[in-house]
Amino acid sequence: MMKIRNKLLLSFGTVLLIVLLAFLIVYSTLQDVSKSYFNLANTDLKKLQLAHQIQFEDLALTDAVRGVIIEPDNTAEREKYNQFAKQIDQHIKEVTPMLDDSRTKKIFHDLNINNQKLVELETQMMELAGEDRQKTLAIFHGEYADIRAIFSSKLEEFKQIETERITKKIAEDEKLIRKKIMAGAAVFITALFAGILIAIFISKRTTRPLWKIANKLEELARNKGDLTARIHITNKDEIGKLAAAFNRMLENLQKMMLKIKETTDEVSASALELSEGTKNFAESTEQITMAVQDIASGAGDQGDMADESSHAVNNIANEVQKIASTSSFAAESALTTSKIAEEGNKSIVKAVNQMEFLQKSVDEAFIKIEELGKLTDEIKKISDVMANIAEQTNLLALNAAIEAARAGEQGKGFAVVATEVRNLAEESKQSAIQINEMIQHVLSIAAAAVENIDKGRSDLKEGKRVVDDAGRAFHKILTSVEKVTCQIQEVSSSVQQMSTGADQVAVSIGQLADIAKKSSAHSQNVAASTEEQLAAIEEFTATAENLSNVAKKLRNMIGEFNV
Repeated sequence: MMKIRNKLLLSFGTVLLIVLLAFLIVYSTLQDVSKSYFNLANTDLKKLQLAHQIQFEDLALTDAVRGVIIEPDNTAEREKYNQFAKQIDQHIKEVTPMLDDSRTKKIFHDLNINNQKLVELETQMMELAGEDRQKTLAIFHGEYADIRAIFSSKLEEFKQIETERITKKIAEDEKLIRKKIMAGAAVFITALFAGILIAIFISKRTTRPLWKIANKLEELARNKGDLTARIHITNKDEIGKLAAAFNRMLENLQKMMLKIKETTDEVSASALELSEGTKNFAESTEQITMAVQDIASGAGDQGDMADESSHAVNNIANEVQKIASTSSFAAESALTTSKIAEEGNKSIVKAVNQMEFLQKSVDEAFIKIEELGKLTDEIKKISDVMANIAEQTNLLALNAAIEAARAGEQGKGFAVVATEVRNLAEESKQSAIQINEMIQHVLSIAAAAVENIDKGRSDLKEGKRVVDDAGRAFHKILTSVEKVTCQIQEVSSSVQQMSTGADQVAVSIGQLADIAKKSSAHSQNVAASTEEQLAAIEEFTATAENLSNVAKKLRNMIGEFNV
């Protein structure tokens, strides 16, 4: 059996894991792209940049050689030549370890050989410049120009290969990014729909059973309702426990009402029998009074009248004994009803406690959903950081494109790379914005879930109030049953007193038969005693009528329920 709190934690934990999975996919993509661009910048772009520098240095070197040929004594041009010659050698050596395929290795091998040839020819031309200008120009425009053309073509071929390789890597990275972004978006959309479905499911599973219980309690609070009906809820959580406890309360209340109804019928019947018995007893007492008066007027007939009176008193004693038995049974039934009422009251208290426990669980779930909203805010901040990184990358790519444009023809390849990086940064920024929008939507869904649960909390409070009202109504029934029990016990006590009085009258009449001669002197005392007995009987009759009225009221109260 899973509690509501655990269900909420499991459901929203699942959604959170899916969201984190989407974030990890995007983060992994950015890491892969970052690593790829790092390698691109430190290897491929660097090789391309060095190739451009070698090309520029070759032009500067040729220009320095031309200056020496024109002015053999120009030391500035010679120093310029020496500087660029060293740089070309250094850059060729720097590029060579970076090469990872046979084609580019062969190209740079040929470049190195041609560079050595060019250095030899350049040294020869600078030595002949002051001695034989014609021969120097012939070398410059002949063999030297041919080797430079081969050197330039090899360098252009290398630049083209590296540019194509960089373009291919960028295309592959773009394809990977799109694939990962689509996967992350799919996972994120799945999390979004899962969150919506979970919110709807939990809302329905929580509020519908509570409404059923609240409506039933409202019926009971109005002292109306069908006690034979049961609430059918299949939940295995606290709501299921509450429904089961509520059904047990209805069952106990139904049994108690049936027992009260039976007891009320028995009390009503006993009251009728008691009323009839008191009437007979009153008639007998009147007959005794008349007999005593006859004894006072004529002692001669006193013996016969005493026998008749003794017989009548014995009959009265028997009737009173029957009434006493009936009253005792009614008192026992009333006590049993009182115990059942107490058990029903305990069930009401247990239902109230269960409602309080359920309210506590819903409050805890409310707190957890708020924590989920805070965690989603943190994810949103991370997405904002990703968008800022993409914006910075876009600016860097723009600056690189500007620098490439300034470089002219030598910066074309680098400009292509900068443009691709800029496009990729823009796509990354758009993806971050989409993720931010999705997170914002999740926040709105979480807010709706908070609102639904808060509404459930209000409904739960209303249900608790209705349970309290039912408890108070049930307490009134318990109080009425206790009053009936007390009145029945009073009636039973009065009947016992009547039985004792009847026995005393029988003894007195027996003595009256033995002392017939003294009956005239004691007849006035007996008449007075019978008058007092008659007054007691009238009070007893009033008590029996009051008991009958109470039984009718209790029967009408029970009639409000369908048992």
